[in-house]
Amino acid sequence: MKAITGSVFLAGAMTLPCTAPAAAARCPGMTTPEIQACQRAAGQRTEAMLDRYVMAAEQRLRQSSDPRHALAQFRQAQDRWKQYRAMECRAMFAAWSGGTIRGSMELQCSQTLTESRIRDIWQLWLTYPDGTPPTLPRPIFPAQE
Repeated sequence: MKAITGSVFLAGAMTLPCTAPAAAARCPGMTTPEIQACQRAAGQRTEAMLDRYVMAAEQRLRQSSDPRHALAQFRQAQDRWKQYRAMECRAMFAAWSGGTIRGSMELQCSQTLTESRIRDIWQLWLTYPDGTPPTLPRPIFPAQE
């Protein structure tokens, strides 16, 4: 039985190198500045996508029974989410402050949280329970393809 357990452990350990962070898969490079430049570009594209999904959600809220209140609440939530993202990713930077990877970790934090927010906006604001097609397509990101 120990041989089986050892084999399972070894098989699991052999898969670890294949589970590299999404940043490495998305942004290959030989130097930290190359990787970070790629991450910043990806972050800009994702931020533009977030803006597009936020605008679509706001458009839908303008059609609600109380658009001023709904829009104000949504915008406040979005502002607070941006504050959360900034604080969370600053904490990530601080946690990795002993190495050059800290910038990449902060950028990856922002990318991950932004992608998650886009998915949430799509699910909560841009889809319909009655089978009506969503306002925008389901967001798909490079790591999911």
